[in-house]
Amino acid sequence: MKLKSKIKLITILLVAQGLLFSACTKEDAAEATVNILLNSKIIISTDKTPGDMIKLTIKKSYDAKETDEVWVDLNYNAKKDAGETVITFGKPIDYKLGASSIMIYGYVGYLDCSGNEIKTLEPEYDKHHLETLICSNNKIESIDVHKDYKLRTLQCDNNPKLTKINVANEHNNSSVFVFSAKNCPKLTCIQIDKGFTPGSKWVKDKTANWSEKACN
Repeated sequence: MKLKSKIKLITILLVAQGLLFSACTKEDAAEATVNILLNSKIIISTDKTPGDMIKLTIKKSYDAKETDEVWVDLNYNAKKDAGETVITFGKPIDYKLGASSIMIYGYVGYLDCSGNEIKTLEPEYDKHHLETLICSNNKIESIDVHKDYKLRTLQCDNNPKLTKINVANEHNNSSVFVFSAKNCPKLTCIQIDKGFTPGSKWVKDKTANWSEKACN
Protein backbone atom coordinates (compact mmCIF):
# COMPACT_ATOMS: atom_id res chain seq x y z
CA MET A 1 0.00 0.00 0.00
CA LYS A 2 1.34 3.42 -0.94
CA LEU A 3 2.28 5.87 1.81
CA LYS A 4 -0.44 8.34 0.87
CA SER A 5 -3.09 5.61 0.98
CA LYS A 6 -1.87 4.47 4.40
CA ILE A 7 -2.00 8.02 5.77
CA LYS A 8 -5.51 8.50 4.36
CA LEU A 9 -6.69 5.22 5.91
CA ILE A 10 -5.18 6.09 9.30
CA THR A 11 -6.81 9.54 9.17
CA ILE A 12 -10.22 8.01 8.44
CA LEU A 13 -9.85 5.53 11.31
CA LEU A 14 -8.85 8.27 13.76
CA VAL A 15 -11.78 10.46 12.75
CA ALA A 16 -14.19 7.53 13.12
CA GLN A 17 -12.74 6.71 16.54
CA GLY A 18 -13.09 10.33 17.61
CA LEU A 19 -16.73 10.46 16.51
CA LEU A 20 -17.47 7.22 18.35
CA PHE A 21 -15.82 8.51 21.54
CA SER A 22 -17.76 11.78 21.31
CA ALA A 23 -21.06 9.94 20.87
CA CYS A 24 -20.30 7.68 23.84
CA THR A 25 -19.36 10.66 25.99
CA LYS A 26 -22.60 12.48 25.16
CA GLU A 27 -24.60 9.32 25.83
CA ASP A 28 -22.87 8.82 29.17
CA ALA A 29 -23.52 12.45 30.13
CA ALA A 30 -27.18 12.15 29.17
CA GLU A 31 -27.50 8.95 31.21
CA ALA A 32 -25.84 10.63 34.20
CA THR A 33 -28.29 13.54 33.96
CA VAL A 34 -31.24 11.15 33.89
CA ASN A 35 -29.90 9.31 36.95
CA ILE A 36 -29.54 12.60 38.84
CA LEU A 37 -33.11 13.55 38.01
CA LEU A 38 -34.39 10.12 39.07
CA ASN A 39 -32.59 10.52 42.40
CA SER A 40 -34.15 13.96 42.97
CA LYS A 41 -37.83 13.49 43.60
CA ILE A 42 -40.77 14.22 45.87
CA ILE A 43 -43.13 11.30 46.50
CA ILE A 44 -46.76 12.17 47.20
CA SER A 45 -49.61 9.84 48.17
CA THR A 46 -53.21 11.08 48.22
CA ASP A 47 -56.73 9.91 48.96
CA LYS A 48 -57.65 10.91 45.43
CA THR A 49 -58.25 8.23 42.81
CA PRO A 50 -57.06 7.87 39.21
CA GLY A 51 -58.92 10.32 37.02
CA ASP A 52 -59.11 12.98 39.74
CA MET A 53 -57.24 16.25 39.36
CA ILE A 54 -54.36 17.42 41.57
CA LYS A 55 -53.38 21.09 41.65
CA LEU A 56 -49.66 21.87 41.95
CA THR A 57 -47.60 25.03 41.77
CA ILE A 58 -43.98 24.26 40.97
CA LYS A 59 -40.84 26.33 40.49
CA LYS A 60 -37.33 25.16 39.71
CA SER A 61 -34.63 25.68 42.32
CA TYR A 62 -32.51 28.79 41.89
CA ASP A 63 -29.45 26.68 41.01
CA ALA A 64 -31.22 24.67 38.29
CA LYS A 65 -30.15 25.17 34.70
CA GLU A 66 -32.58 26.35 32.07
CA THR A 67 -32.27 22.96 30.37
CA ASP A 68 -33.00 20.99 33.56
CA GLU A 69 -36.41 19.39 33.28
CA VAL A 70 -39.05 18.91 35.96
CA TRP A 71 -41.76 16.32 35.38
CA VAL A 72 -44.66 14.86 37.31
CA ASP A 73 -44.92 11.07 37.19
CA LEU A 74 -48.71 10.92 37.19
CA ASN A 75 -48.78 7.14 36.62
CA TYR A 76 -46.23 6.37 39.34
CA ASN A 77 -44.22 4.22 36.95
CA ALA A 78 -40.84 6.01 37.14
CA LYS A 79 -41.09 6.82 33.43
CA LYS A 80 -41.62 10.17 31.76
CA ASP A 81 -44.76 9.74 29.70
CA ALA A 82 -46.31 12.20 27.26
CA GLY A 83 -47.72 15.32 28.91
CA GLU A 84 -45.85 14.89 32.21
CA THR A 85 -43.12 17.49 31.64
CA VAL A 86 -43.76 20.70 33.58
CA ILE A 87 -43.80 23.60 31.11
CA THR A 88 -45.50 26.25 33.25
CA PHE A 89 -43.72 27.32 36.42
CA GLY A 90 -44.95 29.54 39.25
CA LYS A 91 -48.66 29.10 38.50
CA PRO A 92 -51.20 26.54 39.83
CA ILE A 93 -51.73 23.78 37.27
CA ASP A 94 -54.27 20.95 37.36
CA TYR A 95 -52.84 17.52 36.57
CA LYS A 96 -54.94 14.40 35.93
CA LEU A 97 -53.92 11.51 38.16
CA GLY A 98 -53.14 8.13 36.66
CA ALA A 99 -52.55 6.67 40.14
CA SER A 100 -53.23 7.65 43.74
CA SER A 101 -49.50 8.32 44.24
CA ILE A 102 -47.23 10.52 42.13
CA MET A 103 -43.57 11.49 41.98
CA ILE A 104 -42.22 14.90 41.05
CA TYR A 105 -38.77 14.58 39.47
CA GLY A 106 -36.13 17.24 39.01
CA TYR A 107 -34.67 20.24 40.77
CA VAL A 108 -37.78 21.55 42.52
CA GLY A 109 -37.19 24.64 44.63
CA TYR A 110 -40.81 25.61 45.29
CA LEU A 111 -43.82 23.35 45.73
CA ASP A 112 -47.36 24.30 46.71
CA CYS A 113 -49.49 21.17 46.94
CA SER A 114 -52.18 22.49 49.29
CA GLY A 115 -55.72 21.13 49.29
CA ASN A 116 -55.07 17.80 47.58
CA GLU A 117 -56.07 15.23 50.24
CA ILE A 118 -52.40 14.31 50.58
CA LYS A 119 -51.58 11.57 53.10
CA THR A 120 -47.79 11.38 52.76
CA LEU A 121 -45.14 13.67 51.32
CA GLU A 122 -41.53 12.49 51.13
CA PRO A 123 -38.72 14.55 49.55
CA GLU A 124 -35.80 12.40 48.36
CA TYR A 125 -32.69 14.03 46.90
CA ASP A 126 -29.15 13.35 45.86
CA LYS A 127 -28.71 17.10 46.30
CA HIS A 128 -30.71 19.61 48.31
CA HIS A 129 -32.95 21.92 46.29
CA LEU A 130 -36.24 22.50 48.10
CA GLU A 131 -36.53 26.08 49.35
CA THR A 132 -40.30 26.49 49.84
CA LEU A 133 -42.84 23.81 50.77
CA ILE A 134 -46.50 24.71 51.18
CA CYS A 135 -48.65 21.69 52.00
CA SER A 136 -51.59 23.11 53.97
CA ASN A 137 -55.16 21.77 53.98
CA ASN A 138 -54.25 18.12 53.57
CA LYS A 139 -54.32 14.85 55.56
CA ILE A 140 -50.59 14.51 56.23
CA GLU A 141 -49.68 12.62 59.41
CA SER A 142 -45.97 13.50 59.63
CA ILE A 143 -43.49 15.78 57.86
CA ASP A 144 -39.75 15.16 57.69
CA VAL A 145 -37.64 17.83 55.99
CA HIS A 146 -34.53 17.51 58.12
CA LYS A 147 -32.34 16.92 55.04
CA ASP A 148 -33.56 20.06 53.31
CA TYR A 149 -30.98 22.51 54.61
CA LYS A 150 -31.85 25.03 51.87
CA LEU A 151 -35.44 25.23 53.10
CA ARG A 152 -36.61 28.80 53.66
CA THR A 153 -40.36 28.38 54.11
CA LEU A 154 -42.52 25.58 55.48
CA GLN A 155 -46.28 26.09 55.69
CA CYS A 156 -48.37 23.11 56.74
CA ASP A 157 -51.45 24.66 58.37
CA ASN A 158 -54.81 22.89 58.61
CA ASN A 159 -53.58 19.30 58.61
CA PRO A 160 -55.93 17.67 61.14
CA LYS A 161 -54.02 14.36 61.18
CA LEU A 162 -50.53 15.84 61.54
CA THR A 163 -48.81 14.60 64.73
CA LYS A 164 -45.11 15.42 64.27
CA ILE A 165 -42.66 17.48 62.22
CA ASN A 166 -38.89 17.12 61.88
CA VAL A 167 -37.30 20.34 60.68
CA ALA A 168 -33.95 19.87 62.46
CA ASN A 169 -31.52 20.30 59.57
CA GLU A 170 -28.21 20.47 61.51
CA HIS A 171 -27.70 24.04 60.32
CA ASN A 172 -29.21 25.58 63.47
CA ASN A 173 -32.44 26.10 61.49
CA SER A 174 -31.00 29.49 60.55
CA SER A 175 -32.08 29.03 56.92
CA VAL A 176 -35.80 28.72 57.74
CA PHE A 177 -37.35 32.19 57.79
CA VAL A 178 -41.04 31.20 57.84
CA PHE A 179 -42.57 28.22 59.66
CA SER A 180 -46.32 27.85 60.11
CA ALA A 181 -48.19 24.86 61.56
CA LYS A 182 -51.49 26.31 62.77
CA ASN A 183 -54.80 24.49 63.17
CA CYS A 184 -53.18 21.08 63.50
CA PRO A 185 -54.98 19.76 66.62
CA LYS A 186 -53.02 16.47 66.83
CA LEU A 187 -49.60 18.05 66.39
CA THR A 188 -47.66 17.68 69.64
CA CYS A 189 -43.97 17.60 68.65
CA ILE A 190 -41.82 19.73 66.34
CA GLN A 191 -38.16 18.70 66.28
CA ILE A 192 -35.70 21.59 65.86
CA ASP A 193 -31.92 21.95 66.05
CA LYS A 194 -30.20 22.04 69.41
CA GLY A 195 -29.67 25.56 70.69
CA PHE A 196 -32.15 27.09 68.24
CA THR A 197 -34.83 29.47 69.50
CA PRO A 198 -37.76 29.91 67.10
CA GLY A 199 -38.49 33.54 66.25
CA SER A 200 -41.72 35.43 65.68
CA LYS A 201 -42.18 33.96 62.19
CA TRP A 202 -42.24 30.44 63.59
CA VAL A 203 -45.91 29.89 64.55
CA LYS A 204 -47.76 26.84 65.88
CA ASP A 205 -50.67 25.85 68.09
CA LYS A 206 -50.24 26.01 71.86
CA THR A 207 -50.67 22.24 72.06
CA ALA A 208 -47.55 21.67 69.95
CA ASN A 209 -44.10 21.73 71.56
CA TRP A 210 -40.62 22.51 70.24
CA SER A 211 -38.25 19.61 70.89
CA GLU A 212 -34.53 19.08 70.49
CA LYS A 213 -35.10 15.35 70.71
CA ALA A 214 -36.61 13.08 68.07
CA CYS A 215 -40.39 12.99 68.10
CA ASN A 216 -41.99 9.64 68.93
